[in-house]
Amino acid sequence: MTTYDIRIDRENCVGDGLCREEAPGTFDVDGEGKSVVMNPDGDPAEDILRAAQSCPLNVITLLDTRTGATVCP
Repeated sequence: MTTYDIRIDRENCVGDGLCREEAPGTFDVDGEGKSVVMNPDGDPAEDILRAAQSCPLNVITLLDTRTGATVCP
């Protein structure tokens, strides 16, 4: 069950890959050098949260799928 609606601001993403390091089952870097969500259920929720928090430019937004509330940033 997906805990987060994961959104990435690809225009401002620099593709440093920190999100992929924290949650490799969820995030990857594509051929354009930008982060993408490969599988929103690919890692435990706490790893996905840590991945979003690790983004140096805060381009990853997590919304709680139950409430719609912004969890990160």
